[in-house]
Amino acid sequence: MIMEKEPLKAIDIRLSQAESGGIAYYRITSDLKEFLQKCEERHGIIGFEYDGSFNFGIILKKGDK
Repeated sequence: MIMEKEPLKAIDIRLSQAESGGIAYYRITSDLKEFLQKCEERHGIIGFEYDGSFNFGIILKKGDK
């Protein structure tokens, strides 16, 4: 459950409109990969939340997929 103190801020742009400094990759474990796949299959993922600590959140789509 995501508890927000402030409204979620997001942008929606096409990749061709964005200027990029590159891509950062983080090697995930197989358990996290399986968790992300299940979230996407069952709910759909619309984004991620990271608060700078060990908390990494998946923002799911609203309703049934």
